[in-house]
Amino acid sequence: MEEFRYLKNYKPSRFKAEGCIYKKKFADHAVFFINNLKHIKGQWYGQDFMLLDWQERIIRDIFGIVHRHNECRQFRHAYIEVPIKQGKSTFVSAVALLLACTDLERGGEIYVCTADKLLAENMFSNLVDMISTIPSLNRHFDINCSLRKMIFKPLKSFIRAVTPSEISHYGINAHAVIFDELCNFDERFYNTMTTATMLNREQPLVFSITSAGEKNKGAWWNLRQYSLQILSNELKNKSTFYPVIFFADVGDNWINEDVWQKANPSLGVTMTIEQFNEIFYWSQALLENRFLRDEWFKRKCLGMC
Repeated sequence: MEEFRYLKNYKPSRFKAEGCIYKKKFADHAVFFINNLKHIKGQWYGQDFMLLDWQERIIRDIFGIVHRHNECRQFRHAYIEVPIKQGKSTFVSAVALLLACTDLERGGEIYVCTADKLLAENMFSNLVDMISTIPSLNRHFDINCSLRKMIFKPLKSFIRAVTPSEISHYGINAHAVIFDELCNFDERFYNTMTTATMLNREQPLVFSITSAGEKNKGAWWNLRQYSLQILSNELKNKSTFYPVIFFADVGDNWINEDVWQKANPSLGVTMTIEQFNEIFYWSQALLENRFLRDEWFKRKCLGMC
């Protein structure tokens, strides 16, 4: 098991509450499960997932910090903001499978929310491809492509990839809801799904991951502002909320490569600095309005809002 762990000097989140403990065994189990999944695309196809440092820290915090008295997770709402091309969608697939297979929640309903049908189909395809690379895991799933639903037979838990137009909170008893690119959702849908996740579950989880939106409004903006206030100690954190934001500061020189590295924790792994330069120069070439092109790059690639 040790061979899969490469995060050095891990320390539990500073938001660990009184009455909670870091259960290393739980965190190790979660990391081990994800690291045994396989990449399904590109140059990494067939290779072990191997969580990056920033991803492993999140997994250890969320799945390893539990209440002392009942060993249920402390964090029930996670807001993760990271620029584009940092491996968010693959990370989402891994978290969804972790929740369905290892949480020991019978009948657990895990909903992965995407903005439109095409994204939902891509997400479901990623999930199916990921389990298909591991025969010992694949045989425990029933797949329903028309519903974009996969059932983990030992627990009768399931994962569904859904869009806002396809779902109502009535009849939903979610164990977990995952928002892929929260910036694409309105507050009403976010609130609907969040409410549906609080019903009759012992340790529900709302896991939101996103790049910065193009407008300062909606669920992502409200959560971003709330998270920044908590991270800067302007507000006292609710013990169930877990915020992580990777971004460049307003005063940073946004065309400097060191600033790019600061805001992009996967830079050099999921994308080389040369590829990042390509995004920078193409954004400058394709958008006629200089303000708009600069604003797009700063928001989507550096999280500067």
